[in-house]
Amino acid sequence: MRKLTSLLAAVILLGAYSVSAADIRVLVQRAKPAVVQIGAFDKENRLLYTGTGFFISADGFLLTNRHMIADADLIEARDYKGTVYRLKKVAAVSQETDVALLQFDVTGVPFLTLGSTANTVEGERVLVIGNPEELTFTVSDGIVSAFRDNRSIIQISAPISHGSSGSPVLDESGQVIGIATWIWKEGQNLNLAISAEAVRDAIAKAENVAVWEAPMAERTAPTTPSVITTPTPTANENLADDYFLQGRSAWLAGNYQDAINDFNETIRLWPRSGRAYSLRGDVHSRLKQYDKAISDYTEAIRLCHGSDFSYEHSSYEGRAAAYDAIGNHSQAEQDRKKAKEAKNKFWKELDKAASEQLPKLNNK
Repeated sequence: MRKLTSLLAAVILLGAYSVSAADIRVLVQRAKPAVVQIGAFDKENRLLYTGTGFFISADGFLLTNRHMIADADLIEARDYKGTVYRLKKVAAVSQETDVALLQFDVTGVPFLTLGSTANTVEGERVLVIGNPEELTFTVSDGIVSAFRDNRSIIQISAPISHGSSGSPVLDESGQVIGIATWIWKEGQNLNLAISAEAVRDAIAKAENVAVWEAPMAERTAPTTPSVITTPTPTANENLADDYFLQGRSAWLAGNYQDAINDFNETIRLWPRSGRAYSLRGDVHSRLKQYDKAISDYTEAIRLCHGSDFSYEHSSYEGRAAAYDAIGNHSQAEQDRKKAKEAKNKFWKELDKAASEQLPKLNNK
């Protein structure tokens, strides 16, 4: 991992470009080729979700959010010209900071400079290039609104949305001062990014973690397994997935009744779809139908327990919020503790998957 730390230090000194603040158009033209849309797919090559990443070196090293690779069996990167890049390996993952350093099988790509916020102050202009709501390679601007958590988090007014996770936050010189990560759902234009210093520290702290080949990297080409470990999806299950993806799109767009209809159909076709129950619970919560939300979250927890810690975690969190809304704060606190346990189990599973790949590396 010392090589990776040196890599991050080098790109600070050897910046890909620097432009005058007088011509933001030039900055965008030069930054855009280094930004990609990240696609996360399941083992059947069905799209789960999309996000953003950006190259930080010519030999394919790329930064994005850790949660962008959490549920995926296959990861692809696509630039604004439509060129698709194959994942070579996951070089480092930080659970605490929500950062992932990936390497794609490419050389000579445009890249961005990971800069510093040392001289950045509130009110300075920033740009974000990302893929919000699958509106690919969208440019938005705003200002640095505040610094949080000892300057490890940057609050920005530049609009971001679902799909913006992993987007570079650029200052007026074209350097990356942060990675867009969160939106404050209950507020307006309250957007948060991980600072460049926090990103750099996260990678440095991962120095004692061996580089591992990503399990999803092995699925970028069709293979014929000698042992089938999971049953072949039925026609109903495949159709249920189609309805689920359609329902999730409606949910993200705020079309709640359409989302409920699609999740109802998902569950009718595939009653064991815990994630459909979980997202239907989210919709009921948005509609303040808290009893229905609690019922859906409870079923999602039952179905996802021990098999899908990500949705189990989010269902506990959703049920906690619903309990809080109806005044059952003691039950809400219990669910928050269980949500934390599920989250820790998820990352243990990810670490286990990583460690299982290490012998393959040692034999190379």
